[in-house]
Amino acid sequence: MIVSAPWTQSLHLFWRPELPFYAKQVDLLRQYEEQGVLRAFRVEEGFVDAQLFESRDRLTVKKDGVDLQLLSPKADPDRALEALDVAVKEVGPAFPRSVSASFQHIIEIDVDFDEAVRRGYGRILKALPGRFNFSDWAVLTDVVVEGLEASGTIEFGIIRSNEAPRRLARLAGRAGQARQQSLARWQEEDFPDVAVFCDGTINGSLDSKTEGLAASAAEFWNAARSAQESLADGLCATLTTDDLGRVEAK
Repeated sequence: MIVSAPWTQSLHLFWRPELPFYAKQVDLLRQYEEQGVLRAFRVEEGFVDAQLFESRDRLTVKKDGVDLQLLSPKADPDRALEALDVAVKEVGPAFPRSVSASFQHIIEIDVDFDEAVRRGYGRILKALPGRFNFSDWAVLTDVVVEGLEASGTIEFGIIRSNEAPRRLARLAGRAGQARQQSLARWQEEDFPDVAVFCDGTINGSLDSKTEGLAASAAEFWNAARSAQESLADGLCATLTTDDLGRVEAK
């Protein structure tokens, strides 16, 4: 099974506050303008907020870090990372501290909702004690990513199409992550009737200086995304395989 691109993905870099940020705000926007990628911008005392390429690609540069958000599965992460590299070189942070990557997957499964819930209970949750009939379920778990020296949380479960916008905006769910952009951003999208939903955030440290920072962040982002895609792939396979055994609650 091929897992589709994340519906949303974001990368957050944190560094020691840099005074040069305040002198570089206009220069940064001018570079994006000259490259023909700047669609809209806002400048405040503490940050520069730029919308690049499509309106769903957002880059916020601050004195102590940068936030990159891609809020469409059609977004081009390589192009977005090139824009991130421009911001890092312009500010020139001398003391990077940490990195965080987030991904949200919505993957259609060809099973009706009640059957997906039943299969998930029988194959994923297995025999939980108690005299319960599970009408729905979701799992929130802490994770450690092998080979990445990173940890975080992932929430996953089964959703209907009408739940998708609230999940993407993080108005629903238990992961406690930062709220995404306006709920209205996804109201007109076509979502699958039944889908696996995964929302994960992975956190790590940064040892690179300015010259290697963007490349290190991109490597971290790609590795974290690959780890979540493996989970999503496994969930979809589990829920769509025939002849799953049913485990009854006792």
